[in-house]
Amino acid sequence: MRPAACTAPLLRVPLSLGCGLLAGAGQLGGVAAGWTYNLWLKRTVLSWPPYTAASGCCRRS
Repeated sequence: MRPAACTAPLLRVPLSLGCGLLAGAGQLGGVAAGWTYNLWLKRTVLSWPPYTAASGCCRRS
């Protein structure tokens, strides 16, 4: 579990940006919003903006 948790962030950036600058930036923004929600804001009044941003970025249309 730990090696995967350490390797995934290192691979996420080049693989995301390999899909194009706009798509990669959107994907990385969604991941950042998800981490912000999970690590800091989940139990606060400010939990909805990162939750909404992460949900919107990670859905397929």
